[in-house]
Amino acid sequence: MCVSTTLGPLPSLFSGIISGILLIPYYQAYIAAFWIPGVTAMVYGWIRKKGHPTLGSLISSLIYVLGWSVVYCIATGTWGNIKSYLMTRGALLLYLDIFICSSIGELCSKMGRSRRALIALTLVSLVAIGGSWIVVKGNEWGITKAFPEREGWEKFHSKMDLVWIWMGEKGINNYYYPKTRFDRGEPGYRVWVGLYWVQGWHDVKDVSLDSIFAI
Repeated sequence: MCVSTTLGPLPSLFSGIISGILLIPYYQAYIAAFWIPGVTAMVYGWIRKKGHPTLGSLISSLIYVLGWSVVYCIATGTWGNIKSYLMTRGALLLYLDIFICSSIGELCSKMGRSRRALIALTLVSLVAIGGSWIVVKGNEWGITKAFPEREGWEKFHSKMDLVWIWMGEKGINNYYYPKTRFDRGEPGYRVWVGLYWVQGWHDVKDVSLDSIFAI
């Protein structure tokens, strides 16, 4: 958003795409959604250029959430629930992301194009992203130590960030299956056991939209 307010819509598109790519190690869902920050920033920059920063913030936040909804529905095929996704806790957090970013962008515009100010803001952003990545990685992957190796079993830990997006959380699917899982006639055929590890505490009603992933 800082690029939107200082350089304009088109540079913000490229800057946003680069940001999405850089965020992949922190939030793996960006593998499929790296384009969303760029499109969002471009829309914000275009509307702001016409003199409507508040309207730009509102519309770009909706574009941002819709972008994630499209990626989610492509991955899960749950197009019928897209309206419901826009009113979840996770969607609210996504809206707030853009409001915060646009506010920072407006702050950048007041600073002007001071090279020193932009460098300082970039460094602060990198420190914040790096610190968050370390905390999240430790919190999420720390649970994997509780799953020992088992003779005759394969062990896996898969990130499922996109699955839990509408809860506003990230998580990992930890699971085992026997090496004979794909051998017909074997006792272990099609057998697996696992545990979803999702950050935070949630009531059952809060995860209803994700219930198709629970067994």
